[in-house]
Amino acid sequence: MGHSGLPVELVAMRSAIDAASKCRPHPNPRVGAVVLDRSGAVIGRGVHQGPGSPHAETIALQQAGSRAEGGTVVVTLEPCSHHGRTPPCADAVIEAKVHRVVAALTDPDERVAGSGFARLRQAGVEVVSGVMEPEAAALDPGYLIHRRLGRPRVVVVSVLTLDGQSAALDDRVASALLGEAAIREVNEYRTRADAVVIGSGFVGSVPAKLGAESEASTRIVVISGRRFSTVDTNAFGSPPIVFAPTALDTQEGSAAAGEIVLPTPDGSKVDLEAALRHLAREGLLDVHVEGGQALISSFEQLGLVDEYRLYLAAHLAGGNGRALFDGRMATMAKARPVEVTEVRQVGDDLAIHARVRES
Repeated sequence: MGHSGLPVELVAMRSAIDAASKCRPHPNPRVGAVVLDRSGAVIGRGVHQGPGSPHAETIALQQAGSRAEGGTVVVTLEPCSHHGRTPPCADAVIEAKVHRVVAALTDPDERVAGSGFARLRQAGVEVVSGVMEPEAAALDPGYLIHRRLGRPRVVVVSVLTLDGQSAALDDRVASALLGEAAIREVNEYRTRADAVVIGSGFVGSVPAKLGAESEASTRIVVISGRRFSTVDTNAFGSPPIVFAPTALDTQEGSAAAGEIVLPTPDGSKVDLEAALRHLAREGLLDVHVEGGQALISSFEQLGLVDEYRLYLAAHLAGGNGRALFDGRMATMAKARPVEVTEVRQVGDDLAIHARVRES
């Protein structure tokens, strides 16, 4: 569907997307809304801040007041049609006597899934959907994956030398490889994640700043051994969730107070799919996996990785390191295709972002 005739509404949609990108409402979606009067002037703006708070459309309509009558609501996600902690946004739009709704995405939540649009159309409101859909989808991919697949979005974040040797994100090593600009960027991405997943071997090497710089993130440790020390968790701002294949024998106190036993059928490893479903139920929609190689390989082999964010440090290891994955492909013909969406220089280093192509 072409939208070349909607310049004012496109500007409003861009504004709504930009505003929503700055919020952290998970487990609810990032949503921005703008209300235009009959002439196309902006008379209301809103952004959803999180569970229990007013939705973006409601905030924008309250700002607009009676001037919204006959106007347009521009919103990044389909207005909801169900009663939760707040009343349905579709009803608020209808009550405001809005003439037109321009939306980017259909909400994949099974409680909505087109019913919001249907309710608006039944009330005589004109609905145009799919406006700037790719940009809106990029606003909150974790929410979309969570609602469609029942698990969080999984992003592998790792540091490699130019010749492909991995440091994972053991900060004692990565800090020596990456420049300051890249380190700042890595930490910024961490603050956007709902959870950071690491293997037990990385617990003692993660500096305290990791927990302090991301107060909203939950630190998750996937552990395959049977012993786990409270001392090892001092790097975290709050106690981690510990996934284990069997009940842990703890040292020096109860490090595993939040322990969750999720074994694979043979009992040898943590059931990562079950772990992700558990995190999804806890409202964690964006998960970063930062190492080690065995853990990253397990996620990859199970087809659970959605994206890779790799940093190529301006160093050569000469083979003195490890590959990103702790495993081998049978043949190069079985290499998994990815879509490289971004390659940037960050100081002296390179940042590469790639999405795994859906089969």
